[in-house]
Amino acid sequence: MEEVAKGNKKSPPRVKLPIVLIIFSMSFLLSYIIIIPILQLLTAGQK
Repeated sequence: MEEVAKGNKKSPPRVKLPIVLIIFSMSFLLSYIIIIPILQLLTAGQK
């Protein structure tokens, strides 16, 4: 039983890591989608 408990404690971090990477990549894509139009507007305004 103790070995199973240790295995369960070790498995959640492995499961959470991909989820964190997905959230990080999604937030990066959202910020990228938001920042690019702003940069285009700034560059268009400078012209």
